[in-house]
Amino acid sequence: MRVVPMWLWVVPIIAFVAVPAALTGQPLGGPEAGEIDSLVAAALVQSEEEEREALLRQADSLAELRIMAHPADADALYWTAVTAGLLAETAGTREKIRLGTRSMEFAEAALAADSTHGGAHHVLGRIHAGVKRLGWFTRLIGGRLGMGPLLEAASWGDAEFHLRRARTLEPETPPSSLPGY
Repeated sequence: MRVVPMWLWVVPIIAFVAVPAALTGQPLGGPEAGEIDSLVAAALVQSEEEEREALLRQADSLAELRIMAHPADADALYWTAVTAGLLAETAGTREKIRLGTRSMEFAEAALAADSTHGGAHHVLGRIHAGVKRLGWFTRLIGGRLGMGPLLEAASWGDAEFHLRRARTLEPETPPSSLPGY
């Protein structure tokens, strides 16, 4: 089994725990969103990396199509943030940084479209907390690899705000089910 250093999987873990609808099987916002979250849920339980990536790319494509049809669709923006984070899990370092940044941008766009979107608050809270947990050396390397804006934007205050807001908006969502979180 391949061991991946912690700093390489922080951003994907953030997205993984931000998929409460997929974990509980509750579709968000209509049949297209239901199809997106079903694909994400299928990807989460998939053991084959290539199949998992294919399901996530399909979910991402559906979310992108939905965004093209409805640019202010908070659910589609949220699912794009989630799929970016999950795709980052198996990506190389530079791609991981690009996808992590994309995840944050789409989560922020989802909140711009709907400030009461609990999932988007959860994604942003986990991103802020995950980035702040990085060690100084990892932050130094990350800054040189293009994470500068993400590193500068992260704060404990924002992490706490977004996580508390997500909990207030979606109290039925279970806290992270991952070990160590």
